[in-house]
Amino acid sequence: AMASGTPVVACNVRGPKDIISGGIDGILVKDRDPGELADAVTFFLEEPEARESYTKRARDKVREDFDHKRMRTQLLAEYNRLT
Repeated sequence: AMASGTPVVACNVRGPKDIISGGIDGILVKDRDPGELADAVTFFLEEPEARESYTKRARDKVREDFDHKRMRTQLLAEYNRLT
């Protein structure tokens, strides 16, 4: 979602919280809290400027932190370390 320009609303659990900076490039909500989830989705629907800002920062983050070459280099380094 971050790479595609889709606004991100995710649960604040391991995985999403390791990638998303809540309030910057996505919104993290409490796990199993439908009201908070609805509020976050509503925010993106009602605030197009904020939605655009969040999605731009998310795309920039993906380009910088998850670049294919960088990820390949890190993965190979980890394989080499383990073998």
